[in-house]
Amino acid sequence: MVMSHLWPKKCICMVKKELLYSGPFGLTLKLANTIFVDRANTEKAKNTMNDVFANVRAEGVKVWVFPEGTRNHGCGMLPFKKGAFHLAVQAQIPVIPLVVSSYTEFYSKKERRFGTGKVVVQAMPAVSTKGLTKDDVAELSERVRKQMLDVFNDISLKKRIEVETNGAH
Repeated sequence: MVMSHLWPKKCICMVKKELLYSGPFGLTLKLANTIFVDRANTEKAKNTMNDVFANVRAEGVKVWVFPEGTRNHGCGMLPFKKGAFHLAVQAQIPVIPLVVSSYTEFYSKKERRFGTGKVVVQAMPAVSTKGLTKDDVAELSERVRKQMLDVFNDISLKKRIEVETNGAH
């Protein structure tokens, strides 16, 4: 739902292939020209990334990626997958991190709870990839993750304090 409020022009979404088989949600993704990455097949994943790269370069398409690769049902952030960072470095395009605050107040898979609530979304400054090579991808990924985790912790804490103070989600 967060994405629908922030969607830029000429943007495609890249997700794990497994989401294609998630019922109506998968069909919706397919109809929205989502790119599905087969993470179980490295060769197919690389070919998909090469196709995306060609699209980015030829048509100026933006790519929305979830670098954790899956939903984190705990706190904080999972380690990042490096595919998006390889793409950004190869295309020499900036990474623009978007951080969504914790949603644990209204969602818990373990407790089977999905209620109403609010999240805070913060767009961070663009991170340049100019001059970087494939040798820089791991450091770039970790640096962006650390910056995003710092912002995640900050906005999640502020949101939690607001909820506790005002008693509202």
